[in-house]
Amino acid sequence: MIWTLIWSCPDDAEYDFTLWRSEENALKQACDEISDLFQNIPTLFDAQEVADVLDLIAANKYREALDTYTKYNMYHVGNGEIDCAHYWSVEERPFCDDVDDVQSAGMHCAKCTNFYPYTTPNQTDGTFVCYGCRNP
Repeated sequence: MIWTLIWSCPDDAEYDFTLWRSEENALKQACDEISDLFQNIPTLFDAQEVADVLDLIAANKYREALDTYTKYNMYHVGNGEIDCAHYWSVEERPFCDDVDDVQSAGMHCAKCTNFYPYTTPNQTDGTFVCYGCRNP
């Protein structure tokens, strides 16, 4: 098994993913990126929310920090307070040696033709349409 760290910003149709041998290292990288986001956009969350997440990171409680960030992020997105939300997830995935299997671990958007890893069909006809094309 391997661990995937997936970052996305659906409003900008941006994503990135990396593969990791351990959950802890993937979570630590996600937390490093969240810390950078707080430095680049200090008003993203209120000061106590930022402190909550950074305190968990400082205590090496990476999964809890990621979950807390996600909870706050979803709250602010739901209230329309964030224009461009940033999402991170760390998930365990099976590893295969078959190149064809690796290449099929995702889909092309039926409208813009961009490739999105780890996606599944979201249309009734079995195709995939990305967030950006569904919500122009």
